[in-house]
Amino acid sequence: MSGRRRLGRLAAVVLATAALSALALGVGAGRSSRAQPEPPSSPPPASSAEPVAPPARVPASDPFAARPDAAGCYLGVVLPAESVEVLTEVSGRLASVAVRSGEPVAAGEVLATVAVDDLANQLRVEQAAAAEAESTLAELEIAVRQAERQKSRRLALGDLMSQAQVDDAAFELEAAERRRDAAAAALAAARARLDRLGGEVTAATLRAPFAGRVAARYADPGALVAAGTPVVRLVGGGEPRLRFAVPAAEAARFEPGESLRVELDDPRTVLAASLLRVAPEIDAASQRVFAEARLEPAAGGRELPLGALVRVTPSGGPGGATCFGAAGHERNVD
Repeated sequence: MSGRRRLGRLAAVVLATAALSALALGVGAGRSSRAQPEPPSSPPPASSAEPVAPPARVPASDPFAARPDAAGCYLGVVLPAESVEVLTEVSGRLASVAVRSGEPVAAGEVLATVAVDDLANQLRVEQAAAAEAESTLAELEIAVRQAERQKSRRLALGDLMSQAQVDDAAFELEAAERRRDAAAAALAAARARLDRLGGEVTAATLRAPFAGRVAARYADPGALVAAGTPVVRLVGGGEPRLRFAVPAAEAARFEPGESLRVELDDPRTVLAASLLRVAPEIDAASQRVFAEARLEPAAGGRELPLGALVRVTPSGGPGGATCFGAAGHERNVD
């Protein structure tokens, strides 16, 4: 009887153990299923074609850089007939700037002045010194003439004058001539200083070298400037000229007198030009050859603005050459 009880208890323990094992397995499986991350979404199918690189653009800093496929079409710039930056020749403070950007000026017109009070004072001192040196030289010239007459009289008296008296007269003449020569050298030095100071005072006034228009004003009254500082930039009023660059390999095809076609997008303008000259050497910076042309008058008197970038093509060149448009895109030239 006791044996049956032990067997029953053992069977109960086995059944309980099996149930607990099954429960533990179920719970573990549930946890595993909840902790497992969602499978990643599959990436879109890759295209078999390689990505196309965007076309190279011309750097804005190099307006003359030509695209390899822009055969027969060149970039140019419209330049004034003459231009100059008016520089200061003396250091100091700008006392006045009489012009502004865009204003017309006449040849010789005062553009600006540099305050040179110290130089003006030195100039007055040197003027007084030069006047004194001139007076001294004039007096010594009279003394030399008197010494010459004295020597001549003593020589004319012959035996009536002793040799000592004749020698004294000659000595006085030589001394007078040395004093005169020293005074002449002092006067020359004073005049040289006077000329130098006068030139500096004159250079303190900046004048227009030719008639034209003020393109830029770089400084205002009161500014401290050193010698060689640009104050204004002038452009002449003559006919503008065209400057353009061509690859070295194509420079030989251009001859002076050749007709050119010049185009500007905004406003839409087409002009003719005549080639004037081609540079004999390659520009080291751009590795291109620069050429200049004369623009022909346009219908209606329209002119290209100075500094405008234009397209230049030979008039007899192939049609449909690819050029640059106004916004840096390409277009076909009719």
